[in-house]
Formats: sequence, structure tokens, C-alpha cells
Amino acid sequence: MKPYLTVSADVLIVGGGSAGVMAAIRAKQMDPKQKVVVFEKGDMKYSGCIARGMDAMNIVSIPGTEETPELYVETNGEACQGIMDEPVNYVMAQRTWAVMQELIDWGVCFPVDEKGEYDKLQIHNKGKFCITMKEPELKTILAAKAHEYGAEVYNRIMTLRLLKDGDRVCGAVGINVRTGEIVVCKAKSVILCSGGTARFGLPENGYLYGVYDFPGNTGDGYVMAYRAGAELSGFEYTLVYYIIKDINAPLLYITLTRGAHLLNAFAQEFQENHPGIHLMHSEHMALRGPMRIDMRHLSEEKIREVEELLFSTERPVQERFFKGRGVDFRTGEIELWPTDCYLCGGHGLTGIRINERGESSVPGLYAAGDVSLVARGHLSGAFTYGQITAENAGKIRAKYIVEAANGPTSVEADAILTQRGITVVPDILANAGGVVVSYFEWVQNIQSLMWEEKEVNRHLEEIMVRAFEEVWSICKEKQVTMRMAAYMSALKRLITAKHFRPIFP
Repeated sequence: MKPYLTVSADVLIVGGGSAGVMAAIRAKQMDPKQKVVVFEKGDMKYSGCIARGMDAMNIVSIPGTEETPELYVETNGEACQGIMDEPVNYVMAQRTWAVMQELIDWGVCFPVDEKGEYDKLQIHNKGKFCITMKEPELKTILAAKAHEYGAEVYNRIMTLRLLKDGDRVCGAVGINVRTGEIVVCKAKSVILCSGGTARFGLPENGYLYGVYDFPGNTGDGYVMAYRAGAELSGFEYTLVYYIIKDINAPLLYITLTRGAHLLNAFAQEFQENHPGIHLMHSEHMALRGPMRIDMRHLSEEKIREVEELLFSTERPVQERFFKGRGVDFRTGEIELWPTDCYLCGGHGLTGIRINERGESSVPGLYAAGDVSLVARGHLSGAFTYGQITAENAGKIRAKYIVEAANGPTSVEADAILTQRGITVVPDILANAGGVVVSYFEWVQNIQSLMWEEKEVNRHLEEIMVRAFEEVWSICKEKQVTMRMAAYMSALKRLITAKHFRPIFP
């Protein structure tokens, strides 16, 4: 049998899209010495939903403005009809401004006016959180940064399954999509950044690009997380978006926020400032479609602004598409068409449930981007939780912690370690050797004995091993932490002593 390639890592990142590349950068920023490996089934320079550029950072809470994290949680909660984890979204909103500033430092363009203010768009019911971005090279900039920091990227590796050691995720198995070679990565922590699901299967018409999400997003991460035992949520919520007919390209908010009109097949205009997708879909299902966007009434300046965003920033290929079809925003309407039904955590309510630290319910497994459940987090959610997961995945990667000092772990930290599946051998047990030897000294003094060092060590080992085995047995039998098991053992001994020696206080 042909031997397979084996690599090791401190942090393994599955997927090199927007969340994965940001996680790789942040992990190396946190600790340049730790080994960070990325498995990407395409080429990280050109993979993921942002490979074709990006026209905006959807959610940014700018300090000192009305767009506070609290307001974002409120307006997003309304958009999600209350179905979202508020703490997760709040933490995301808190970090968006810092992420944006870092992107600017790396050369990403966020245009400002003559007053130095950013172009803010209102796509939420309350507040202007969407900041215009003009960066067709966004993904290549980020990929270059990941390489610059020293992340080891394995392109063309499709991850198949997560590895587990007991209850903890400890790596993954992948396959080279070009050669068929198997690659195994043993890792202390794994971050899933594999994207959502663009569709549930091949389309009936065979047209692969009738999707909103990146067509390469096939739900791999959902399946791997489920098999590993992670908690998933929101799979009953599906999505349909509206894109330009015959091309995978959004047009709605770029145009509607700049004064375009949305019409149905009967030329009836929707007066809402931000008509919801459900409204458009209901029109389509009621045979009042196709939906159309009309920009003929807009000024030349506004039309040029839309064209610049579409043709130079997010999807430059669109310009050739429109010219080939003879489409001009100034003279005709743009027909929209619904996408295939899909799941996309970052744009909806689907994914691996995570906490504010990006941790899943399985120890050692983290998630970020569209594979995670950050309701309507979009690109901002992918970027921020890419950073958050990297910060936490690289902190404590041990399976066991032995407390060699008195009281080294706070109550809060103890709870976090327990949640992460890390076994803590408590100080009352691990650090008791000195107290035991002090007891030996007392015994020798009252009996006028003098033990050799070997004798002391032999007695010490016997007592410490016996104590550990007793605590470990209680831990497994009662399904409690070792710290609680040690307390239970101590209380049992006190009760026994009280029973046989009533004078004991």
C-alpha cells in the first residue's frame, strides 16, 4: 500500500476562504512559533466567496457613531425575527472596526470623501453599518499576508473527515483532488472554515452558476462537524436570493441603496426602501415575475458609481457579460432570477453552533465563516471569527493540565477548561507531595527514625499513586471533574474520621 503523507500542526485550518485566511494570519500573529497548516481544496489565492473581489464590508460599528454594537444586535435580531445568539453577534460587531483598520493597513481600499468620512450604506432596518470597499484584489492581498506570516498552505487538499482522540478533535484526513494522494494532519486544534452550501444538488438545467454562494461550497464542514459530534442548528432555514439572470452576481443593494427601482413583471414598483427577499420570492411564486431593476432615471454619476463597484471591484467579468448581451443600465432594465435553494450560515441562520470564543460543542474544534452559526454575519462575521478562533485555538492546546502550584486556576478559567474538554489535575492532588513529605518528617521525629531518600520517595510514590487512582475512580464513576472528585474524596475522609474519632472537631 502506498504510504500517505503525514503532517503535524498546532492549529489546522480547514478552508482557505475569507475566514480561513484571516484565521491563519491571526494564529501566526499570536504566536509566530506555532505551526499553522491550511487545507484548501482550491488555491488559496483565488478561493472562496471573496475571490472575485468585494464591494463592501457589510457590518462595521464605527466608534463614536450611532452605529453601536448594541444597535446592530437589535436590528439584526429584527431581521432574524429573534432567532440568533445575541452574545455571538455582539462580540462580532465589537471587533469589526479594528478588523477594518487592519485591512486598511494591509492596503485594502475603503474610499473616503473630502471630509475623510467613509461611504456608509443602510441595508439594515436601523443604522448604516455597511461600508463601501473598492478592492478587486482583496483575496490575493490576504493570501499574501498569510504566506508572509509563515502559514503552511496545502492547496488542492479536500478535507474528508475529522480525527478524534477520545472526545477531542485532533486533526483531519484530506485528499489531493488532483493526484488522489491522502494527507493526514495531526493537530492540537482544528478550525473549520469550509464555507456553507451553495445548493443541495446539481440543478435540473445543468447550469452550475445559478447560485448566490460560491459554487465550490458544498457543505463539507457541516458533514464533518456532525460526524465529530458537534452541535448544529438552523438547518430548517433555507435561502433563496435574487441575482442577475444567467450570471452569479448580486445587484440588489448596490443599486437600491443608490435610488434604483425594483419592479415586477407588471411594472409595479416596490416602495419599500429595502424590499426583503421573501417579498421578491412571493412575487415570483405568484407568477408576477421576473423581477427587474430599473436605473434609467438615475444620474450619470450614480450609474457610473454602480458600474465602478460592479465592474472594477466585485466581479470584473460582469462588464464583458453585459457588453456581450448589449445591456446598458442607461437604456434598459436588468432582469433578476432566483437562485437555487441553499444554506449559508453567514447569510442566514444555519451552521455549527459556536460561543463567543468560536468554540464548538466538541473540544478542540472551532468554526468561523459561513460554516458557523453567526446569524447574518456576512463577511464581517467571517473576518472577526476567523481572528477569534485563531486567538483561542492557539492558547491552551494541552489535553491535560497539572496544577503544580497552589490555586493557579481561577473559577472562571476552570469552567472554560472543563467546557473545552481539558482534564485538570487539581493542586490539592498534584501539589500535595510537599505536605506528604512533611508528614513523613513528623512521623520520623516522634519515633526517632531517619529514613533514607529512597525510602522517602518509595512511600511518597505509594501514597500519591493511591490518591490519584482514588480521585480518578470517583471522577469516572460520578462523571465529575478531577477537582470535584478530589473534594469528594477529602470530605469522605473527614466524615470517616469524625465517625471513628468523635473528638475530632
